[in-house]
Order: sequence, then structure tokens, then C-alpha cells
Amino acid sequence: AALPYNENFDVFPTGEWQINQGALWQTGNAAFESSEDIGILLPYYDKVDVLGELDYLISPSFILNNANFTSASFRYAYAQNDGEFTDGLIVAVSTDCGQTFTRNNYLFERYGGALETSATLNQEFNPITARDWETVTLDLSAYLNGEIKIALIGQNGNGNNIFVDDFKIGSSGVLSFDASIQNAQNISIASCVSIVSPSVQVLNEGLVPINSLEIAVILDDNTIGVLNIENLNINSGGSELVGLPINLSSNVFNT
Repeated sequence: AALPYNENFDVFPTGEWQINQGALWQTGNAAFESSEDIGILLPYYDKVDVLGELDYLISPSFILNNANFTSASFRYAYAQNDGEFTDGLIVAVSTDCGQTFTRNNYLFERYGGALETSATLNQEFNPITARDWETVTLDLSAYLNGEIKIALIGQNGNGNNIFVDDFKIGSSGVLSFDASIQNAQNISIASCVSIVSPSVQVLNEGLVPINSLEIAVILDDNTIGVLNIENLNINSGGSELVGLPINLSSNVFNT
């Protein structure tokens, strides 16, 4: 998969992530900014029939050939059941195409009370607000110039539900929204016509898709207008050629 990478799990299974046979990973409401937010979860509450089993969710392959993209992050939410139950969550790296995820490649490993992001409950847990979540950042620099897969691994302790959302690979310097103009076409140094139709190649350098943006038009060091570009669909790491019809005589900008 291309980097930077962002998976919000709004559609699951995603087609890119592999669920091992019998694993309990599923989609569901995962309230964060809104009660309508969607994430993935391990429904471990009252799951005694599969006690102790490991549930693997395996990412697509990532080639870490850019030192700017060696940081992974995700959010999770969990409240321990009020009893002797020890659920676990592990994040591990594979360097052999997902065949093995050995302990020396564990980047995150928490169980029971150490896993909690919300107060202990004696009932089924579902996150309600952003306060129920914790964001985890992982360092992938040890795998630079290699190809890896990452597994989210749950351990069922018959305790409570574990929620995960917003898995990303980028860097601490990569913004959620960030775009740049890579090149411009059909722009003349001098022109005798008032209606021009330049175009620019917009690269999405952020972590989330770009659906709209604003582009300032500058003539002789003066900003003569701002173009509001709508109906875009530029995924993270992708680019799109955007046309900019401009009437210089009346400063009319049509998009």
C-alpha cells in the first residue's frame, strides 16, 4: 500500500486487511467525535467459548523506503470487566510477508488493567466520547528500507470489548490535511486574452482524502481571487490534475 497511509475502517472488511480464519474482528459503532462514528472491535464481552484465542487482523504490505514515513499510529478504547479477566491487544510487525509475527517484533503489548482507557465496568463496554480513547504512536524506523506487514492481535480473556480505529502510517511531521502543487500547465508569462484555463497537479501529502480545497490566484504579486475547488477525490499520496478556468477581466473564477 502507498504511503502515507490512512485506514478509518468505515468499510470493513476493507479488502486490503486480512482476517485470520475464525477471528472475531468486526465493525461497529465506535463513538469518538460523534455517536455515529464507525470503527472495528473485538467483542470479547461474554465470549467464554473462545477463551484464550488470538485474533489476527493483518495489514497490506508497506515498503518503508522513505524515512519521512516511519511512524504508525492508531486509537483504541477498552474498559476491563470487573472480575478476573485479562484481555490483551498486541501490535506486531512481520518481515516475511505476514507468515510470522514473532515476539521480538511486538511494538505494542498490553493486557488487563494496563490496557484500560476507561474505568472498569461490570457490564459490556462501548465508548461514548473521545475521553474513552487513547492514541498510540509506534516507531517503525527499525524497518526502514524493508517490506513489512502489521498485525492487530487480540487475546480473548472473556472480559470486555476492545475497539480500534484510525490506523495510520506517516510521520510526526505529516498533517492530516496537506496538499502541494507539483506543476502547472497552460500558464503564460504574458497573455492578450482575458479568459485563461490553466491547470495544476495537486498532490495530497496528508493522511486523509481531499474532497475540496482553495487555491489563491496571484497576479503581479497581488491576490486577485480565490478558487473554491469542490468534488475532488484525492486519496492520501495521490494526485489529480485540476483545471482552473479564470476570467481575468472580471475576476470571475469558475470551477
